[in-house]
Amino acid sequence: MSSYHHGTVHSRAWRTLLESTPPGGPPGARDLPEAPVEDLAALALDAVLAGARLKIVLPDDEWLGPLSQALDLAIRPLCLLLPDADFAAGIAARATLSLLRSRLARDAEEPAPLAAAWQGARLRLEARADDWARCQAWAAHGRGDDWPAVLGGLFPVLAMGPRRAMQDGSAADWLVLAAADAWPAGESARRLILRPPGPRTAPPRAVGREQRLRLELEALSREVGELELELATVQGEMAPFSQRYYEVVGSRLVELDALQAKLALRAAERADRQDFSREAGTAPGTGDARRAADEARGRAERSQEEYRRFQETRDEAAGAAPFRPAADLKRLFRRIAQRIHPDRARDDDDRAWRTQLMAEANRAYRRGDRAALEEVLALWQEGRRGSGPAGPDDAGEGTVLEAQVMRLRSRLATLQRELEAVFASRLYELFQAQRVAARQGRDLLAEMAVRLDGEIAEIRQRLETLAD
Repeated sequence: MSSYHHGTVHSRAWRTLLESTPPGGPPGARDLPEAPVEDLAALALDAVLAGARLKIVLPDDEWLGPLSQALDLAIRPLCLLLPDADFAAGIAARATLSLLRSRLARDAEEPAPLAAAWQGARLRLEARADDWARCQAWAAHGRGDDWPAVLGGLFPVLAMGPRRAMQDGSAADWLVLAAADAWPAGESARRLILRPPGPRTAPPRAVGREQRLRLELEALSREVGELELELATVQGEMAPFSQRYYEVVGSRLVELDALQAKLALRAAERADRQDFSREAGTAPGTGDARRAADEARGRAERSQEEYRRFQETRDEAAGAAPFRPAADLKRLFRRIAQRIHPDRARDDDDRAWRTQLMAEANRAYRRGDRAALEEVLALWQEGRRGSGPAGPDDAGEGTVLEAQVMRLRSRLATLQRELEAVFASRLYELFQAQRVAARQGRDLLAEMAVRLDGEIAEIRQRLETLAD
């Protein structure tokens, strides 16, 4: 196995047993450890690195949160964790699809074994392009938990409760049953039973309205935290490139657009004079030339405004080094986003406090400042212990919970749109092109600057000719 990952004592034993068990044959069995979540997360990473598809059947939905937190961040988008509760499953499915789309678009550099795993994921999705497109269309427009049946089969790791597992028809190479009573139907995987140490737990009781809202709040908080981390990471990765783009290319584009607007205005004025001389009484400022001048002026104003916004933030971004946050920094930021997010606030004062903390957390994360992130978390914890605003866990009112859930739903949708907008932007396209050019020993932005200088010189010459 690669030096990237050595697993845990239990995960190594489980993998050995799975690999020695014949497909579809009698399952292997081991006792369930007292705290197995880290072991299951390590087994998930083993499966991804080995190119095996893993399905984990968990006792109940309460396991999904800790498992999500324990998974290696590099493979989290490849793991679909579906609660048995329908209202929470749709949230998880949509958010995981957004996370996977984002990571595929970023094409982040990974250690060799993970790079191979991600390449395998890309090839699998290319081979199932129609299924992938259907699932993305559902994520954008579908209802609740009414996702395409092919969804689960797109992910290398699938974890769910027993009811959901019995409904899922996707195949697996390794199947791990942790304290559940029945195997999913039609499985021919290599199987492992993890036997609980004590008596079986009682079946879950019906969930009331307030409990459902609490469960949905926690599910939304997890997924919002994942996407807040993803968006902050994308923005951090792009920051040095954006800084240099506006310095090298943006400033020239402002000059070029201004000159083009001036040239178009001169052309319109000449056309006006010609029209007026040919036909007395024709009002100046009409015709295609004037419309072209107005459009050119609009472009110049927009590029000037965009450059002005860049200059307002250039001091903060100046000298930004390549953004490569360590896994522990990412986990800490995600933890803060899940706990402190302003949309979990109870009232306006609570929201203002959370907003201030989250703003500082975002700045600290962008700087790679772990100490500042820990200070944010300490301030939050101190506020909860003292006289600071109460957190949502202290809220018992259904109306408060409902408001929090609605805000988090809205934020989750906004994050999905913002990520899609970033990846669809011209700036991100250039960012990716610059990465490709750098591997070839080229400087794309410098090449663009040379071309723009040539266009600027040409337009200046044309303006001089018109002046004559």
